[in-house]
Order: sequence, then C-alpha cells, then structure tokens
Amino acid sequence: IVLLFLLPEEEGKMADGDALEKSHYLQSEENIPWRDEEEIIPYDIYTACSLGDHNFVRELLSEGMEKYEMNKHNCGGWTALMYAAYVGHDNVVNLLLDVDVDVNVKALKSGSTPLMLAASCGNESVVYFLLQVMY
Repeated sequence: IVLLFLLPEEEGKMADGDALEKSHYLQSEENIPWRDEEEIIPYDIYTACSLGDHNFVRELLSEGMEKYEMNKHNCGGWTALMYAAYVGHDNVVNLLLDVDVDVNVKALKSGSTPLMLAASCGNESVVYFLLQVMY
C-alpha cells in the first residue's frame, strides 16, 4: 500500500469535505484524476494526524519533535492539530494537547482554528477537549 497525502491547496475555495477527500488516500485500482502518477508524498506528522495514527505521532514526540514543529503550518496552511481536529481523532488531539500545542492557531488561508474545524464537522469530543484547554 502506498500512502499519498495531498494538501488542501484550495482551502477556502472548496468545501471542507473536498479538502479532506484530497488530504489522504490509500492507493487502490482506481484512477485518481487529481494526482500526478509520479507524485509520492512522505508520511509525515500531518498525514499521521489526518489518519489518526496515534503510535506514529507518539513516536515523533518521543524522538524529540519540537513544539514549534508541532505548531508549524504545512504548505496547505494547516497544522497537525487542525488535521486531527477536523477528522475527529480525539486520541491524537489529546496527545498533541499534552505537549501544549497552540489551540488558537489559525489556518493561513481561511483563518479557521482547530476548534472551528472540529465544530464544523460535528466532532463533539474534540470540541470538548479543545474547550477544556482554552478555558
């Protein structure tokens, strides 16, 4: 299985569901019209958070990934917490909150926060956890 991770480059121009659909994909027999055949994107913190890979995120943290790296925006303008909050991976969100990531960070293009992303998708447990940290 080849993991491909496409960033929400069109954030703000497409519906959030469309951005998520393009954010991760496990290769199958289907033809993917929006992907260059030669494009392989590495499995990184953003991919792990969007897929809910708790073990990979925990491993990165135990290897000493710096807090500023956890708060860094990718080229799509989102942070790792934004991906986990948007999809609703509460176990990954809690792991990130334990290392004091910035819960008030805003997406570069839309200005959305992790709380706004979680709420827009109905991820109630993630909303609860984010509010606990904020207040």
